[in-house]
Amino acid sequence: MTCLLLGSVLPWARSDDSPLALTDLADYRRALVARDGEPAPALIRFRELWDHPTKYAGTRIQVEGRIVRRFRQGAIGTFPPLVEAWAVTPSGDPFCWVYPALKENAPTPSPPVQENVRFVGTYLKRIRYQGADVERLAPLIVGPHPPTSPHRTARPPVVRSGNTVNDWLLGLTVAVVAIAIIAWQHLRKPISRVSSREWGADPVFDSPPPENPVQDGSNDER
Repeated sequence: MTCLLLGSVLPWARSDDSPLALTDLADYRRALVARDGEPAPALIRFRELWDHPTKYAGTRIQVEGRIVRRFRQGAIGTFPPLVEAWAVTPSGDPFCWVYPALKENAPTPSPPVQENVRFVGTYLKRIRYQGADVERLAPLIVGPHPPTSPHRTARPPVVRSGNTVNDWLLGLTVAVVAIAIIAWQHLRKPISRVSSREWGADPVFDSPPPENPVQDGSNDER
């Protein structure tokens, strides 16, 4: 059964939560067939898939990971040449992705190893693989196309204008700094004492009245 599905280079496929059987052939083959015109399914996180395997069994999903290893298997019977790609999430959780191998003259090459990619396929079940110490489980996802790089929205060019918020903030910052420098320089200057003579000319006072005022004629006669 293992050789019929994936060949001798895929030793991890010998058992899973429920062992592979002839009844899995139909689902496996169906997952390798492209479904043109269907939108990409929602992105499913590893934890969601791991905690609810029965919910997603036989469902097309989209997952994301960084490819760390790939194996290739030639055509067997009615199965085309296949690629087994192992990918891990940023937290180190493993995926096993299987998809048809591209032809040598394919316009779009397979993504390189160590690149973060997205893969659309059908989740079949969890399969066992030999870890460093004990056997472990990984979700097996089979799809009709190789993984692709996530779509990145290009940032629109920044238009430099006097009315932009950034320019206003920059101008305000420069003005505040200039005012602070002027105030600091002003406070550093010593306070000079201005003498009274610097305020203007000396004040002019009216002459005081004479000490012996002139008497009128009646006093002279007396």
